[in-house]
Amino acid sequence: MRPTIDDSPSGYAKVEKAIASLRDVVAPLDGHDPLRLGADRTPERLLLRLAEVLLGDQQAFNRQILDVLQSVVEQLRDARDPFDDVSQLKMERKADREELLLQRSRLDLLLAETRRRLPEPLDNGQLKSFADQLEQRFDVLYADFEVAFRGSRQEIMSKQAEHLSAVQHLAETDNAPVLDIGSGRGEWLEVLRDAGIGAYGVDISEKFVQMGEERGLDVRLGDALEHIRGLPEDSLGAITAFHIAEHLEFPTLVELLDAAHVALRPQGLLLIETPNPTNLNVGASSFYLDPTHRAPLHPLLLQFVIESRGFIDAEIRFLHPDPLYGRLIDEGALSGSKPILEQIDKALFGPQDYAAAAWKAPGRPEQVSL
Repeated sequence: MRPTIDDSPSGYAKVEKAIASLRDVVAPLDGHDPLRLGADRTPERLLLRLAEVLLGDQQAFNRQILDVLQSVVEQLRDARDPFDDVSQLKMERKADREELLLQRSRLDLLLAETRRRLPEPLDNGQLKSFADQLEQRFDVLYADFEVAFRGSRQEIMSKQAEHLSAVQHLAETDNAPVLDIGSGRGEWLEVLRDAGIGAYGVDISEKFVQMGEERGLDVRLGDALEHIRGLPEDSLGAITAFHIAEHLEFPTLVELLDAAHVALRPQGLLLIETPNPTNLNVGASSFYLDPTHRAPLHPLLLQFVIESRGFIDAEIRFLHPDPLYGRLIDEGALSGSKPILEQIDKALFGPQDYAAAAWKAPGRPEQVSL
């Protein structure tokens, strides 16, 4: 049976007093996000229910109080503190930090043990000395390699003397020397000196520089590209490079051509000799005998690149055929097959090298011939 309500003034006074005291207790729960009381458990509804009980019998009031308290306790038990996630994150971060510190300790122990077992690390001076020793050993090895596979000095000088006519006119010019980049053993410099042509070389090998100096040649240690970039504009009569281009990365070759175009005087000569990959024996075999070669340069490619960098009148001259060149034709070809045999003969035994020559504008001097 529903309790009766005392609607007397004194009864309402009791209700107001009870509501005021209960609001002080329940108010902190109002709006507290984790405590979701539900539509039927809001503080206002609870207070209304309490008011009804206070106006009725004490037993019903007590039951309602117990219900309210039980409901609050259950909801507080189920509610999740918004700071729980932060606490959990802090715990996880603490665990991660402890694991990180443990790993660092292990690495420190490993590093200490490694240092204990290994010799003392090299300082910068020791590293440079070690690198210099390796470079010197390679220089000696490469010098021996050229003796074994490139040919004797006299043989090379004889071949390079074929280019003498292109620079012969420079003998009359004192202020426009020839620069030979990658001068190596100095054969070309010796040819020029014997012809009375002013010239000097640049090479990165201390061994080759020493060999050149021992022969009284002007050979300077350094990087060719850096050296040319440091020269005054229009200061050289010719720049020559014998079997250097195939050692360079293609972008470096382009930079070298650009720098050479600046350093050469008008009508200055650029002369580059390199292996001929259109000879199949060279392109597929002997080119790779040298471990410092990067890639063969097709004659048409080199001619195109030289002209694209501002040089004019670029010419290709094929050089040094194999001793067997021509014998395939001379020893008797079947009727009608001679053109085919000529192509085969050229591909297998034709020129093993070629030279690309070009001039800085206004072009080749009239007295110069290749």
